[in-house]
Amino acid sequence: MLIAAHGWDVAGALWAGWRAAFVSRPGQQLFPLAPKTEIVASDLHKVTEILVKYT
Repeated sequence: MLIAAHGWDVAGALWAGWRAAFVSRPGQQLFPLAPKTEIVASDLHKVTEILVKYT
C-alpha cells in the first residue's frame, strides 16, 4: 500500500493495481480522475490507526 500526500502519487498507485491511502495535508487534494482511494485521513497518525484496525 502506498501512503502519500500527493494526489498524483496515489492515482499512480491505484492505476498500477496497488492499494493507497491519502494524507490530506493543507493544499493537497486527490486527483479527480483517479479511482476512489481506500483511506483518506488528515494525518499519518490517523492513517496508522485505521491500518492497525484492518484484519
